[in-house]
Amino acid sequence: MRRWAAIFLVVFYVGLGTGVLHYLHELDHAREDAREDAAALAAGKPVQHHDHDDCDVCAQFNVLVMWLSTPWTPLLAFLGLLVAILALLPIPPVYRRAPVRIDCRGPPALPIYSTVIA
Repeated sequence: MRRWAAIFLVVFYVGLGTGVLHYLHELDHAREDAREDAAALAAGKPVQHHDHDDCDVCAQFNVLVMWLSTPWTPLLAFLGLLVAILALLPIPPVYRRAPVRIDCRGPPALPIYSTVIA
């Protein structure tokens, strides 16, 4: 059940972010306008198109898009500014003690074998 909710939210946000949901709603407005225009022409009345200011769904789309995009813009701008400032800071050198002397005894000694020649 948790996966269905996650899948629904992903599809909803992708549809909202790409504008597909708003486009489908505008197609619904166009279909309603065409039906009302045909009815008005058949009755001999003047044609009046749908006004988007009184549509609740259009208002929700506008408020939802503003709510989703507005708060994150300053946060992302300040985050980018912080990264730029941190990139300009000099990196302090790492101090390591250099050895005063190196203990080196030379190559390893080879054992001396006594060879007996008979």
